[in-house]
Amino acid sequence: VQLLVSNKDAGTVIGKSGSTIQSVQSRTGCKIRISNNNDFFPGTQDRVLLITGTTEAVMMGAKAIITELLENNHTGEENPVDPATKDVVITMLVPEKTSGVIIGKGGENIKHMIEESGAKMKLNSKDTKIPGLDERVLTCDGKLANAKRAMEMVMEKVLEEGAAGYTNISTQYSRVSGMGGMGGMGGMGGGIPRTSNISNPTVTYTVHVPDEVVPALLGKGGSVIREMMEASGAQIRVSQKGEFVPGTNHRIITITGNQHSASYAHQLISSKIPQY
Repeated sequence: VQLLVSNKDAGTVIGKSGSTIQSVQSRTGCKIRISNNNDFFPGTQDRVLLITGTTEAVMMGAKAIITELLENNHTGEENPVDPATKDVVITMLVPEKTSGVIIGKGGENIKHMIEESGAKMKLNSKDTKIPGLDERVLTCDGKLANAKRAMEMVMEKVLEEGAAGYTNISTQYSRVSGMGGMGGMGGMGGGIPRTSNISNPTVTYTVHVPDEVVPALLGKGGSVIREMMEASGAQIRVSQKGEFVPGTNHRIITITGNQHSASYAHQLISSKIPQY
């Protein structure tokens, strides 16, 4: 799951000498990475915060981060306002392929989430989506409890679809913001399923990761990637050295299997990427 946070809020999440981010990770079991200072998501002044791990860990991690940002962050305030009474905005990035599930037929899903959470929710239209990127910006606006509930409901929808909905599982966007077709490399589809038969459809996903983290995914003699394939039942292929997404240093990972195995393989890959 990806959130957008300001430079100031990124510092709060990291904490002194990384104490806050380490505490959240140890308490929840998730992994958190934040884009570098002033490395903003294209078209915004916000940094990308990436949370990976099991479904439960990701949910717990996101809630813990919002708690740190919006409930516990009152240092230096002379007359702190009760956070429950404040209007807040939580900004998320959602995969393009998951947008339809969030909206629902005739907008029924997002209407239900708005009614149940009590928050205002806005998903940027396709026309305003950054060219070359597969993510759309979604905001949850309202009182703290309402905005948090809306965020949780969106995360549930995203995670139900499988983490493989994200084609970029890094926090680096500045180097790819000008390229086109990021999710549809070479006909691989970036999450578009290929059906082999009706009863057991095979899907193929592509994800892009920085070249420097590939050794951690492969392991000594390919041991790590073999373990992930055996555990998930999916096939995982990493592009050769020097075979990058055009204009970046991102290698291409192709995951092939049924919906469950491919999604699980993606979660395993995410958990193996070290913080950098």
